[in-house]
Order: sequence, then C-alpha cells, then structure tokens
Amino acid sequence: RHAMIRRANMGFEILYLASRNGTWLNAEQLIPNRPYPFASGSQLRLGQMRLFIVYHVAGKDPPKK
Repeated sequence: RHAMIRRANMGFEILYLASRNGTWLNAEQLIPNRPYPFASGSQLRLGQMRLFIVYHVAGKDPPKK
C-alpha cells in the first residue's frame, strides 16, 4: 500500500502511507501521514509507476483555456 486518495473540500488529496519505495506528487517526495491536495493534471509516482491524474469536480465549471 502506497497511498490513499480521498475527496477533500474542493477536489482531492493524497495521504502517503509510508511504503518502501516512496511516493511523489509532481516532483515532491511525500512525507508519511500528511495530506497533500492536488489539482487535475498532477503527476503521481508510486515507486516506479507514474500516473497522470485528470478529474472534473461535478457542479464546478471546467477551467477556461
């Protein structure tokens, strides 16, 4: 178990659970048991696996380009 992703006030956050291989949000290595909010478009790395996170919060207008 690397991390837990959960719903936060205005989006989502990740809580790193102190795995052996580490977890990074974008370029920041996470500290165990501390919540880190993240935006859509963030990159999450769990050991050697990289995930690109994209989400839309229901009821909220998407960002304008």
